[in-house]
Amino acid sequence: MVFKVFREKADYEGFLENSGSKLMVLCLHAPWCKTCQRVEPEMIKLSNEFPGVGFLRVDIDSADADDIVETYMVNVTPTCVLIKDKRQLIRFEGDKLADIREAIEKNK
Repeated sequence: MVFKVFREKADYEGFLENSGSKLMVLCLHAPWCKTCQRVEPEMIKLSNEFPGVGFLRVDIDSADADDIVETYMVNVTPTCVLIKDKRQLIRFEGDKLADIREAIEKNK
């Protein structure tokens, strides 16, 4: 699956609705965040490495993202949440690429 970028609330809702039993990775980031800027290319590589896993990036500064930020209690960027069967499995805050890769491999 391709690394998708959140454009509006419907993107997020469609992301969850279409997930079925697939593993999904929700990446909450901010465009001004240096760590987010550094991590994003690596997340895109992960999305190519794991084509059966869905990836969605949400810009937390987007007006439509307020509910999502609140739902996942985002205090740190980036925050990545692994979701399966519409349930949160695990979350990572900050630059945790190795841990995210391991969790994807374990739960895909």
